[in-house]
Formats: sequence, C-alpha cells, structure tokens
Amino acid sequence: MPESEAKTPPQSAEKHPQIAESGLRALFAKLRKRRIIETLAAFIGGGWLLIEVVERLLVSHYHFPEETIDITVVTLIGALLGTLIWRWFRSTEKRPGNVKVEVLIVPLIILVALALDLNLILQIAGIPGKELLIGIIAFLLGIAWVIFKLSQWVAVSPEAGKKEVEVLPPAHARAEKSIVVLPFVNISPEEGQDYFCDGLSEEIINALSHIRELRVVARTSAFAFKGKEIDIREVGEKLNVDAVLEGSVRKAGDRLRITAQLINVADGYHLWSERFDREMKDVFNIQDEVTLEIVDKLKIELLGKEREQVLKRHTESIEAHNLLLKGLYFRAKRTKEGAKKGLECVHQALEIDPAYALAHAHLAMSFISAGWLGFTRSHEAFPKAKAAARKALELDGSLPQAYAASAWISLLYDWDWPAAEKGFKKALSLNPGFDNAHYGYAIFLACLDRLEEAISAQKRALDLDPLSLWMNAELGSCFRFARRYDEAQEQLNKTIEMDPNFGLAHYYMGVLYNNKRMYKEAIPEIQQSIELTGGLSWAFGQLGYAYAMLGQKDEAEKILHGLEERSKEEYIRSTTLWILHSALGDIDKSFECLEKAIEERDPSLPLMNVLPEYDIVRSDPRFKAFLKKMNLDK
Repeated sequence: MPESEAKTPPQSAEKHPQIAESGLRALFAKLRKRRIIETLAAFIGGGWLLIEVVERLLVSHYHFPEETIDITVVTLIGALLGTLIWRWFRSTEKRPGNVKVEVLIVPLIILVALALDLNLILQIAGIPGKELLIGIIAFLLGIAWVIFKLSQWVAVSPEAGKKEVEVLPPAHARAEKSIVVLPFVNISPEEGQDYFCDGLSEEIINALSHIRELRVVARTSAFAFKGKEIDIREVGEKLNVDAVLEGSVRKAGDRLRITAQLINVADGYHLWSERFDREMKDVFNIQDEVTLEIVDKLKIELLGKEREQVLKRHTESIEAHNLLLKGLYFRAKRTKEGAKKGLECVHQALEIDPAYALAHAHLAMSFISAGWLGFTRSHEAFPKAKAAARKALELDGSLPQAYAASAWISLLYDWDWPAAEKGFKKALSLNPGFDNAHYGYAIFLACLDRLEEAISAQKRALDLDPLSLWMNAELGSCFRFARRYDEAQEQLNKTIEMDPNFGLAHYYMGVLYNNKRMYKEAIPEIQQSIELTGGLSWAFGQLGYAYAMLGQKDEAEKILHGLEERSKEEYIRSTTLWILHSALGDIDKSFECLEKAIEERDPSLPLMNVLPEYDIVRSDPRFKAFLKKMNLDK
C-alpha cells in the first residue's frame, strides 16, 4: 500500500487493571523505591533517642551547656534533609544539561548546618561577633560551589540545557535483578505453531529488556534450552540469573491456553504461576499481564517512559502480529532461504497494517541482515533498509529497533560515523538491554579504531547473551582487531567447545591463523568452516590467501578462478577477490577490486581500518585514499 495511506492504529481501550494507578499510589511507590519512608522512620526514632541521650547524659548529668542540644538538633535536621534529597534525586533518570541536583544541594545543606553549629560553639566558648562573618563565608562558599559544579557540567555537555543528554549504559553495568524467559513449549494439536510460541517468549523478553533494574537474558541464550530437559538451577548457573520464566502454549483455532510460571533459581520456589484460557484476540493482554506479574513479583517499580515502553502496543492486528513473528522466526535461522521467507512475512504484515512501525523496523533489519551476510548486493539491500527505517521512525520516534536499524545503515552503508554513534546510543538509552545495539556499537567502535571500547561494548552484548555462539565468536574478532591474538584464540576455542559445528567460529579461527602467519593451521579450519556453512565465498578467499602465502599459488589461483566463475551467477564480494589478488602479489588488481567494493558499498569495508589482512597494503597511498573516501582517515 502507498505510504501516504498509512495511519496510526487506534490504541486499545482494554487495559490490565494494574496499569492505571492513582497519583497517590504512584507517589507512594516512588517514596518506597527511594526508601524515603524508611529514612524518615530511622531518623525520627534514632534522632529522638540521640537527643534524649544528649539531654539526660551530657547536659543533665555531665553539665554540658544546653546549646549542646541545639547543636544535636541542627546536625540531625541537616543530615535528614541531605539524605532525603540525595535519595530522591539520585534515582532521577532525566537530567537536562547533566545537572545533578543532589550534588548541588546536599553540600549546601551540610555547609549551612556546619555554619549554624559553629555559631553555637562560638556562643558556648564566649567568642562574640563572629556569627555574621561565618554566615558571609558560608554564603560565599556556597555560591563558589554552585558555580564550580555548573561550569564542570557545561564543559562535559556543551549542549546542556538545549536537549536531553543521551547516556550509554556502562559496558559492565549489571542490574541487581536478572531473569531468563525460556521459550514457551508448544503443545498445540496444530502443526507449525513453533513460531507463535517462540514469538510469545520473544515479546516478553523485549518488553522486560526496557527495565533498567533488570538484566534480561537475550533471545539466543534463552532459546539454547529449547527442546531440552532442563534443571532450573543449572539454567540459573549457566546464565547467572535469579529467576526463570517458563511456560507452554496450546493453540487450537482461535482458542489459546497459555501457562506461565516464575521460579526463583536459588530454591526452586514458584514465585507465581497462572493459566490463561482466552481467545487469540487477547494475546496482547496476556503478554501485558505476564510482564506485570514478573515485575511485581521481582519487586521492581516501573516509572514514567519505562512503563510506557514495557506495555507498548505496536499494532492492534493479531494477523499482522503473527506474520511478523513468523518473519522473525525465519530470519533467526540466518540462512539465505530463511532471509527470503522472513522478508515475505514482514511484507505481508505491512500489507495488513501499513502503520506497523515495529514491522517497518524489522523490515529494515531484514534487508540489513541480507546485505551484511552477503545474501544480496548491499547497494540493492541497504537503500530499501534505509527507507524502511525512516518510515518506522516517522511512525514511532521512540522505537529502539528503528534507531538501531538506522545506525547500522549509517555504519555499513552511508559511512556516517556521527549518525551511527548517535543512533546506537539512542537505541540503548531507550532499551538498555538491547543486545543487538550493544553489538552494533562494538562494531562501530572497532571501525574507528577505538578497540578497547569495542571489546568492552562486545562484552556487554555477551553479558546479555552469554550462550550466543555469534556473540562469543564476535568477541574473538574484537580481540583479533586489537592484535590481541592469544585472547582471540582463547575466546574462539571457547566458542568451538560450545558447539564444534558452528562454522563461523572455525572461519574466524582460520582467519586468526592467517593473521598469525600460521597458514598450515589455517587451512583445515577454513575448510571445515566451508563444509559447515555450505561454502561461504568469504571463506574461499581466506583459504586461497593461506595457500598463496604458503607458496602454493596454483591452489590459490584455482580458488580465484572458481570465485570469478561463481560471480557470474551469484554475488561475490569484491573484497573477497581483493584478498586473493593481494596474496598473489597483483597489488594493482587488488586495488581495482577495492574500487569496485567502494562502488558496491561492500558492508565489510568499514572494518578495513582495523582488519589485520589489510596490513599488506596499509602503507600504500592508494589505501589511504580509500580510507579518506570512507571518512576513516582521521
């Protein structure tokens, strides 16, 4: 359908009873979360006891001056006000201009209390006429403190006060609470319902991942237990989580029976369980109810925009929703056929609901994935991805998936580095648990040769998805980019131990051996990756490189000729041909391949800044010219 016909779908009037909270209840929840009530109670009880001790013991018994009671009261009031302000404002997520109110006010309160106490002490000592001077000094110190802190924050954020500062979660920040949502077991009499069960689990994962207080294990690691007999404590140990959500789905026609249970890993105790017998049209409400029950049982409070994101409805069409779930199910296979089927399903979802912003975002990611993995030419896939990401943001400017897709396009196709960084940071500010955005940000950092930061960002992605073979292998790549070859090898060995049949890890290991000039060891690893992946063209390029560097140029030329023949019928990246020509000593021909790669917008080009295999031509002025074309010459 034409984009001009797209309209924002009406919001459902039906809401979970917990969603609408009174202002008083919301205020009480904030007070409880920030421990304001506990603090007040502690100060009232403890303060009263301290004053009694001072009055009866120090003043009455030991005949301290009565002003000692005044000093105690002033000190207690200052401590109470400072503690309350600190507890209230330190939980504030929105900080326009990066101004931390508590850092300004608390020292001023302490200063005032000290000034008052000092005046009382001077009175006790019988030193008159100093009160005004102390007050003036305290006032001037307070003004100096405010000016000093504000100047610091303005220096850190030059646009302070103009817009909200986007904060990227620290690479190793860990939430106090954690959960894994296991794939719901399909017990439906109908065939072909796996996509729906997987999709239900993924929707709950996505909703929970918006919560800053909660570490949510990403889809890949959660789904590593699919179809297996599991022990909850073993799951908890492997994923380092506190709680596990598991359940089952029985779908028959328009009827649904969904069971869910939340289990505490430490003791196996059921924190909550429920069975939902509903119609298919109620699936969105069921997802909301399950999500809110988890939040409630884990004693997490949702405030402001975080709550909106967690309970957000992206479409009111069950049919469009199901088609998107099918598309994601096929895309997750990371095969050429899966990519094709996934695109078809997402297109069908958008035919039903053209205003389905999340579907537009996933359409963009489907095109990006196809171009990144080499299933289609990047200069054909990425413009379509760009249009889909732009449409998603037009429909919903708060969608982290859309910002991440836009960032990937800026990174891999437009070579617009500021836009890429801004997009990934925005996606992560909206969804701190978005593993794909952490991974994308790691690739971005690597492209700019900020390798230690890239490793840190990739570790964060791995923290969210610890059993993902892809994420484990990519950490090995980050170490390789940084020339930390021993750590790269250790990480790739760990990945291969997790699954000896994971072809990408064997490919990366072969490339690593090439980088270490261990060409004999590289060949069997790359050959194994070719067998396991069905013959990725990239692997043939590295295989030919290994043969050429061993002096077996006949073998390398045979591989080169085979790839050139394949390129007549399928897409072969020019960078793959580049590595063979460079290894065979034909540098001029290799640069012709790079020229073509630039024209095609080969998505592997941004990493040429750090890939060790480019060291062979790194000092050539022509290579520096290529970096300049990609804005990587800084």
